[in-house]
Amino acid sequence: MARFAVQLFDETRTLHNLTLEYRLLLEVAALLHDIGGFINMAEHHKHTLYLLTATPVIGLSKEQMAIVANTARYHRKSQPKMQHDGFRVLPSKDRVIVSKLAALLRVADAMDNEHAAKVSEFSVEFRKPKFFIRLKGEGDLLLEKWALLKKAQMFEETFSVKVAVED
Repeated sequence: MARFAVQLFDETRTLHNLTLEYRLLLEVAALLHDIGGFINMAEHHKHTLYLLTATPVIGLSKEQMAIVANTARYHRKSQPKMQHDGFRVLPSKDRVIVSKLAALLRVADAMDNEHAAKVSEFSVEFRKPKFFIRLKGEGDLLLEKWALLKKAQMFEETFSVKVAVED
């Protein structure tokens, strides 16, 4: 899934306009996004935020860790909201970055919805106003395609595009 997140970052640079620093932060968030499951799988995204906020990662600043923690927190369920303490305390610039990175992370996470690595690769094509994603892999990818469309809302709102999954 982290590989998918990084590839998606690379292939959507014209949409998000973020620097390579944020590519690294997205990759770290992708690698750690389910770590909250060690506390409890119920609401593990919130536990992930807590763990990443409380635990430094060598080589990342506190500001970078706040972006990583919030990006990982929003890989599922609710979108970023000002009512959420962890999101509200971020500088406005970082809130925009978290929204962009979390939107990418959600799409990448959907491609491995069952944690079974059924999707081996994907390709994207942007033809305004649609963003087409084509999945390739083993077996029936119906669940991954469904998850992709379900989790695409934040991506669509953040980048003002409509996601379509192609066969």
